Amino acid sequence: MKQRVVGIFDSGIGGLSVAREIKRLMPDVSLVYVADSDFAPYGDKSPQSVGQRCELICQFLQAKEVDAIVVACNTATVHHIERLRQEFNLPFVGVEPGIKPAVAESRNKRVGVWATVQTSLSPNLLAHVEKYQTQADIYVQACPGLAEAVEQLDLAPTRLIDKYLSSLVEQDVDQLVLGCTHYSFVIDAIRQRLKSSIEIVDTGNAVAKQLVRLLSERTPLFEFTDAIPTTDTFYSSGEQAIFDKQLLALWPNSSYISDAVDLNLFAHDAA
Repeated sequence: MKQRVVGIFDSGIGGLSVAREIKRLMPDVSLVYVADSDFAPYGDKSPQSVGQRCELICQFLQAKEVDAIVVACNTATVHHIERLRQEFNLPFVGVEPGIKPAVAESRNKRVGVWATVQTSLSPNLLAHVEKYQTQADIYVQACPGLAEAVEQLDLAPTRLIDKYLSSLVEQDVDQLVLGCTHYSFVIDAIRQRLKSSIEIVDTGNAVAKQLVRLLSERTPLFEFTDAIPTTDTFYSSGEQAIFDKQLLALWPNSSYISDAVDLNLFAHDAA
């Protein structure tokens, strides 16, 4: 019998919005979270450089003997999750903008999508848009600076929110898809400035449910026990004091371990 362990990573703290949904559905799992804050934001980096960071992080998480890895970053998911699945013998769950449910729920068939610059340009997202374009008009809005605001714990960046809402409101959308896990932390601020007729689509809960399904399919439940106390461990490649402040503000559980990680050193050791 062993404790079930799930690895999660993001370019920063946005993936904590997914981690909290996982913890809510599976309180008996231990989490190993990596915030690659020293390289954030992924949305402004080249796909090649982001791919290199993803590989280093997955090597680190594999060494921690995780049972699955959640790629809690839209940019990393759309560009690299298929390659990661091929390289690592682990189940992977990614996050993608919830265009499909938004189109299904839209009354006037006009859907807005907020994303980072790289996600908005990715072939994966463009393929999703094309797939559902016959069912609804889909408007993709790149939102530079919004994820960075969350990293700085500005959870009410009204200037940026107003800027990125204006064009979508003009398009008369009735669904707003959040295409970055960071954006989940500003949902309250968005709602305050959004017409009540526009619904916000966030996929954190759907990701957590998919993880439950994958773990159940891959390993029998009898191999695991909830008798062992869980330990959630959070690593950052950035400045530790800043990361601790972010965790204090955004992580709902009071008991966890926080530490630094030098992914470059890990890569050298792994080689």
